[in-house]
Amino acid sequence: MDAPGYADPPETPGPIDVHSHLIPGVDDGCDSVKDMLGCIEQLMQRGFTGSVCTPHVFPAMFPETTPANVRDWVAALQEDVDAAGLDYQLWPGGEVRIISGMIDWMAEHGVPTLGDSRYVLMDTWGDAWPDEGDELCEHLVTQGYTPILAHPERMPISDDVLADLLDRLNAMGVLLQGNFNSFSGAEGPSAATWAARLMREGRYFLLASDVHHPHDMETRFEGLALAEIEAGPEQLADMIVANPRKVLGLV
Repeated sequence: MDAPGYADPPETPGPIDVHSHLIPGVDDGCDSVKDMLGCIEQLMQRGFTGSVCTPHVFPAMFPETTPANVRDWVAALQEDVDAAGLDYQLWPGGEVRIISGMIDWMAEHGVPTLGDSRYVLMDTWGDAWPDEGDELCEHLVTQGYTPILAHPERMPISDDVLADLLDRLNAMGVLLQGNFNSFSGAEGPSAATWAARLMREGRYFLLASDVHHPHDMETRFEGLALAEIEAGPEQLADMIVANPRKVLGLV
């Protein structure tokens, strides 16, 4: 077992969703255990064997979302999954908002890694890269962590500025995670264009659903199918099978 309260890893390698909002009632994701199970059932129908639960880590809005609490929540949800007869594994994680004070917050509460790894999923909103962004990334790298920027294709930044930013982050050692939904066009034409571009350029390390509710899964799976057309099955398998398992220490 990875840690107390976790299910055993699946014996047959399959896709693992590294970005999801399955924990009910803690952010803008699932509203109930029923919703969570509905999302998992749809993921299992597409061959997925597990998910990393990554609630928003944004203390001003969600002060209870600490690494310790997320681990407890996920352990309890794993019991619900098992009780429903679903062969599906959950791991704790977080989607860290890039904001002022996050370095101090992590020093107090711990770093919200994906599972027991040294990988940290981060995101940002707004029409500019935060002033704290480079500092946070550099801090994590110097502490032995690998930052992963979630859905960069959705950032509302001009093309030239975004291209330069992603080159700079790449030089720092920051990896990129794309969203299925971006490929389907459900996040808008700019996100779809950037998703296709980053895929062609081989810039994504991971792809994930970023699922929030069972009723919004269909466009995400449509996007996954389009991503496979863009990338080919082998490259897609790297991003949803091999690399998630590498992140979680399953290989």
